[in-house]
Amino acid sequence: MGLSLITVESIERDLARVRKETLDLIGMIPEDFLFNPPKPFMGPIIWDLTHIGKFEELWILHNSSGNKMDEFYRNDDYNAIITPRKNRISLDLPSIPDSLEYLNSIRDRVIDYLHKVDLRSTDELLRNGYVFDLAIQHECQHQETILQSLALYHSPPFISPEHQSGNGTIFEAGMVKVPSGKFQLGSSSGGFSYDNEHNSSELFLGEFLIDCYPVTNHDFMQFIEDDGYMNKEFWSKEGWTWKSEEDADAPLYWEKIDGEWNRRSYHKSLPVSHSEPVIHVSYWEVEAYAKYKGKRLPTEFEWEKACRWNPETEETLSYPWGEEEPNQKNANIGIKRWSPAPVGSYKDAVSPVGCHQMIGDVYEWTSSDFLPYDEFKAFPYEEYSKVNFGTEYKVLRGSSWATSSLVARSTFRNWDFPRRRQIFAGFRCAMDAEED
Repeated sequence: MGLSLITVESIERDLARVRKETLDLIGMIPEDFLFNPPKPFMGPIIWDLTHIGKFEELWILHNSSGNKMDEFYRNDDYNAIITPRKNRISLDLPSIPDSLEYLNSIRDRVIDYLHKVDLRSTDELLRNGYVFDLAIQHECQHQETILQSLALYHSPPFISPEHQSGNGTIFEAGMVKVPSGKFQLGSSSGGFSYDNEHNSSELFLGEFLIDCYPVTNHDFMQFIEDDGYMNKEFWSKEGWTWKSEEDADAPLYWEKIDGEWNRRSYHKSLPVSHSEPVIHVSYWEVEAYAKYKGKRLPTEFEWEKACRWNPETEETLSYPWGEEEPNQKNANIGIKRWSPAPVGSYKDAVSPVGCHQMIGDVYEWTSSDFLPYDEFKAFPYEEYSKVNFGTEYKVLRGSSWATSSLVARSTFRNWDFPRRRQIFAGFRCAMDAEED
């Protein structure tokens, strides 16, 4: 909910908005596809739908209000930690009508409870509506998971809305210099944030360079044409192993048709748009590209500083463009375009140091492992962040075209395995500044 005033009315509005978006998405999908995942590592979509209700019941109706859990669906079956994706297909999954009825019954009770609570409570779950916002954020993130799953089908299950494609203007990307100085890392106050975003101190970073735009399809094609996928010199040992096992020679969903690169996007295959940010690339691919260019990936701290810090005032902004919350005028978010927008599409939403499109379009890989900030405190449960800290995951920053405006924020820390490509991920490069 960004920096807006939190009220019962605003929470109820956002709950209704997000649920409508979920049901609209589910309504586009034939029944067979809801029960049969495209890959074992995704799990059936009907599980995600029922899990949304179970999470809401657990945190709002049980943990916050003290009600007993509904026995109709086993809690462990819909616990993402206890029942990983590969095991969900073997569950006794509910029918679509039963799942929807369950969601509606939970939501009716949640709304009734919302109108009885004090949002100024000292209870950490209730203060400023945290537990309701937690459910909203969770549902939004599962919308992205569902969209990832749908994109993996070779015979897409539905007709996605049209989006414009074409080469557009090809920009000379260029890099901008971010001066040395302190900035406020992470979230310290205002709107919703997860425990892994919380940070109370400033961080000093020395001068560095960073791409002003995300790396485009045009840029990445040059890497392919220069045999970047075949040149072991650009790849780390782990990356080369991944590339060999996957037999990767281009981003996911790319295919050559009559000598030209096309990208499959849901139900259609279109010529790759030269001006759009490259998407569906693994960490290993972007690491190799950066080395090919004589650059590196930014740390997540560098990324956030380039996104939020104003060197003239030494202020740290909420968003690249200031304090206005993300919307369709300043970012490509909210499942409107079904694809990244060409670079340069949001000229009035540039960060103070000159970086474009750091919110929306594509999540951006960074070189950082997913580790806790100083003074980290797990809340409201350890399984969201704490159990995932370590070197196994890499951090992605920003948000994608599929991210809700309620989730898109400059401090959000996404993380995933370096090998993952179904996520809506791209990147930009960085370099150390030359010493005077």
